[in-house]
Parts: sequence; structure tokens; C-alpha cells
Amino acid sequence: MGNFTPTKWKLKDLLADIDCGKLRLPSFQRDYKWKASKVKRLLDSIQCDHPAGSLLFLAVDYNDPIIPEKSFENTTKDKQVANVEHLVLDGQQRLTSCYCAFYNLGNKSYFLDYIRLMELDKNSSVEEIEFAELIIDKKHMDFPDQMLDKGLMPLSYIKDAKAMRELLKPYKDSIRKNQEKEEIYDFLDCKIGDYLDTIFEYEFPVVILPKELTLDAVCKVFQTINSTGLKLSAFDICVAKFMRQSIDLKSMVKDAEKTKYVKKVLDVDETLVLQTIALLSGKSPKKSKLADGLEKHDIDNYWNRVIESMSTTMGLLDDFGAGTRKSLFLLPYKPVIPLFTAVLVNRDYKNLRIDVKANIEQKIKLFFFYTALVSRYTEGTDNKLKEDYQLLLKWIISDQEPSGVSDGILWNTRKYITITKKSAFGKAVLCLINAQKPSDFYENKIVGVGENIETSQIHHIFPEAKYKGVAGESINSIFNYTFLTSEANNFISNKDTRKYISEILQTRCISEKTFKDVLHKHIIDEECYKYFCSEEYEQFLEKRAECIRKKFVGMGIHIQNVSKEQIDEAVDDEDLTSDTE
Repeated sequence: MGNFTPTKWKLKDLLADIDCGKLRLPSFQRDYKWKASKVKRLLDSIQCDHPAGSLLFLAVDYNDPIIPEKSFENTTKDKQVANVEHLVLDGQQRLTSCYCAFYNLGNKSYFLDYIRLMELDKNSSVEEIEFAELIIDKKHMDFPDQMLDKGLMPLSYIKDAKAMRELLKPYKDSIRKNQEKEEIYDFLDCKIGDYLDTIFEYEFPVVILPKELTLDAVCKVFQTINSTGLKLSAFDICVAKFMRQSIDLKSMVKDAEKTKYVKKVLDVDETLVLQTIALLSGKSPKKSKLADGLEKHDIDNYWNRVIESMSTTMGLLDDFGAGTRKSLFLLPYKPVIPLFTAVLVNRDYKNLRIDVKANIEQKIKLFFFYTALVSRYTEGTDNKLKEDYQLLLKWIISDQEPSGVSDGILWNTRKYITITKKSAFGKAVLCLINAQKPSDFYENKIVGVGENIETSQIHHIFPEAKYKGVAGESINSIFNYTFLTSEANNFISNKDTRKYISEILQTRCISEKTFKDVLHKHIIDEECYKYFCSEEYEQFLEKRAECIRKKFVGMGIHIQNVSKEQIDEAVDDEDLTSDTE
């Protein structure tokens, strides 16, 4: 691509080009996000003539654009009459901030507290205050000049020196003969410009990429330099690609959000829909390859079916205990969404007999828990996704069980005691508990994650405040967690288990047998309950781990009990403890 030497562009010229449409944005640019505090810091840098970063533009052939463009936020359509000359690849947030501030657009109006500046000037102490502190933001005002008499000058007066003089003239004329405002008149007439010259003359260094660049090259450049914290996603790149082919992915996503439960997926990652389509089309589901691999006919062929089946997938995952009708909080790995959705579309699930559907659901369920328990998608997710799609389809079609599933899970309780609730394994355990639809310890309410379920959190069974000193790090073992209401957690507080069990029985006026029935739904059996009551923490953990292991076996998951030495060789500790977020 070569080296490109920045050229200097005056801020006032950049803003004028935005206003008339010569300077625009790529269609895939994210929305303007800056808050007033950040805008003020930028204006402070400009007034101080400090560097505010370079800008990156792409030269445009408006007769044959490689990227659809859009106007800057808050521009007026009637003024956007010039042919586009450049697209802003980096600098949108800074330029939009300046444009809105100096043109009085957007939901804020910005003012300079010129009375305070005058006082500082009079006392020769201007250097004692940040210019940002002289900038006042208010809710947008259509007629900001009304604030002049209150000591506030609209920043829209400060586009350039000539404009400021012309705009200030009526106000200065109105106070010229007012002796009480003589000092203000003199300051506005003679001195204020000294503090604003740097704004009038401020220049940004601009690097301009040639119009001959390909779309792929532009997107790669954008991903590399984007510094706003809103990194361009694979979905954004696809939006740009397909818009040129009359496919508006953003509008399609907006429509898809109306489909039950699908909005929960799209709010997290719209790319999951495109990964599903890639699997169905025989293309790579790798996010960085979606724009290269997917074609218009792929979107046309599969979009509607994928959206419909994704809703079904969310329902199935919820039935497995993942709570996905409510949120994706418990889901061990999000890649299972495109994986299972692609399988449902491929098999035309919605038109199958009930018994055939049940067979598919059972295999998907086992595969769901298998991938979480072995931390399948900790790394190399995209390649595994394509492989697993073929394996799962083959299992469904020919009953040929994938070797990983048939070989089973290596299990050693002592090894797994250290697992946390945020790991994939830990979330699989939470899904298992959630699927039992447990009741709260303290109140007769169903707890967990899901629709029509009491708001609850994941809390320690042996309270951390009471047992951390004895248990050490194992206090955060997944086997010491369950779902409880905040009321239950507050009631338990820092009490020992023996005491809070006794108090719950008395408070709720229930028998020990009834309480044991409640615990059964939390996967705590009779023997486990014994250690629970006697405060034998390590024995409780080991026994509850065994209860959970048996529950997985009863589901149909193959589990091999092995020595810790055997499992140390096969299972990485980091995979078991790393977060899935």
C-alpha cells in the first residue's frame, strides 16, 4: 500500500465539507457515541493547539464507489448536495463532535463561559484553568444566542474569526452604550479572539488512501486503525459488501429481532446468523472469512429459515437448562447457536414427525453438554464449528456417534473441585441445576434463569463470609453454588449451615423431609445433606460432585472415572477455570 505522508486540513474546512457532503462516512461505520465530557476534552485539546490524533480518509470515485456511503449524523439532507470526495475511515467520533458543537446540532448545545474567561483574563490567571471547564453543555437550544446576555457564547459562533465577528456584532451594538457592560463590550471586541485563534486555525493531519483500494483492503485498514472502542466487526464488513448488492443486512436484522427469542442473539452478536448461513452454504464460518466467502444467493437462500430455526434453537437450549428464553447468561459457548441452528435447517426440523424431532433433540442435548464439559470451544472455535456441524449431522442421519462423545468425559472429582462458575464446565453444571427447576431455600418460589422464574442469583451454599478461612479458594468451587433469591442470600448471610438450615425449617414451618425435597432439585441427595448439616465442607463438595456426575450419566453422557494423574495429562487446568465471556 506504500507510505502516505499526512497533509494538514483546517478544522473549519473539514466541518464545511461535512456540512455540504464532500466528506462522508462508510455505510458500515458505527453510530456516534461520544458523551459531552469527552467532547469537552477534545475541544480543550483544540483550543490548546495540542495534537488530537490524525484522520484517515479514503478517496472516492463518486461515479464508481467501492463502499456505499452515509452522511455524518445530524447533517441536513438539503445541504448534502456536493459529490462525495472522501470517506472518513478513522476520525468519525472527533469530527462529529466538532461538527455538532460548532454547528449547534445534536441533542446538546455548547457554550463558552466568556464572563468567567474575562475574569480570568483580568486577573492574568487564564493558565490556571482547563479550557474544558469553560465549556458549558445544555440541552439543545434552537436559539442559543439567547444565552449571550447570560455570559454564555454559543460555540456555533466560533466556526471562524469572520463568522464570530459578524454574529457578535448585534449583541455588541446592543450593549455598546451600556456603561455597566462596558467591560464586557471591550472584552468581546478586543480580547476574546486571542483565546480562540487556535480554534480558528486548528489543523488535523490527514492521511488519504487512494481510491484504487479494494473493499477487503479498506476493511482491513479500518480494523487496524479504528480507535474509538467500537471495533469494526465481521458483520459490519458484510453490511458494506452486501449493500452494494441490494441486500440491507441492518434492516434484515431489525426485522429478525421481531422473531421470538432471536433478538437476544442479535443483541449479543449479529454475526452468529451469518456463521449459520456459512455452515449451511459449505463456506468457512470463521468470522474474518464471512465477507469473502458468503455470496448474495447464500443470504437469499437461507436467511429466513435461519432466523426461524434460531428461535427454535433458543427454545431447545432453554429446555436443556441454559435459560436462553430469558438471556444468554448461562450459555457455556455461543457458537453452539449457529451450530444447532444449521442442523435444524439442514434436517428441515419443523416438518418432521414428533419421534424424529425427539431423537434430534436428544443428540443435540448430549452434544451441548459434551462441548461444555470438555471445554471444546476454548480455542480454535471456527475450525471446530465446521467439523462439529458435519459430525453432528452424521450422528443424526446415520446414528454414528462422534468419537469424542462415545469416548466420554474423563472425570476425577478432586480435579474438578477447583472449577469455577464462569468456566464452560461450571456453566454446564449450572444449566443442569437450572433444568431441574429448583425452588428457593427460603421462599416457595422457583429460582434459576428463565421465563416466569423468580429473579435470583448464583450464591454459595456454604457462605463465603463464614467458610472462606477454612475452605480457601475451594469456597468458589462450582459444587458450592446454586440458585437463590436475594432474600435467601441475605437470610443466610454469614451463618453456619447447621444454623441456617434450622432457622429455615422454623421460619417456613416445613419438615426436614420437605426441605430435603427442595434440596433434591438442587442436586443435593441424602448423604450430601448429611455433610451439609454437619458443616463438613470437603466431604460435601465431593459428594455433590458425585451427585452431579450421576445426573450427567443418567442423561446419557459417557463418563470415565480416572485417576488425577490420568486426567492431568488430558485436561488443561486453564480450560477448566478460564471464563467463557
